[in-house]
Amino acid sequence: MNMRIKILRDAVRIGAMILLLVVLGWIAACQMNDPSSQEYDLVILNGRVMDPETNFDALRNIGIKDGKIVTITGNESIGSQC
Repeated sequence: MNMRIKILRDAVRIGAMILLLVVLGWIAACQMNDPSSQEYDLVILNGRVMDPETNFDALRNIGIKDGKIVTITGNESIGSQC
């Protein structure tokens, strides 16, 4: 009986560690993808974004870094003013 309890406790501990690692990875990934935490070379606020293939046409905020568009967001503000 003690062996079963020990195995169960070990399984719970391992599961908790895996869950913790998954949550920490998720938090890190969210922070990396958070537009407000990134720096851009250029930010275009309320620029018109159009995609003829999907008929998308809307005002969006655009973050540009190293000559490439890296972020297109809706209402959230991106970048910081200098």
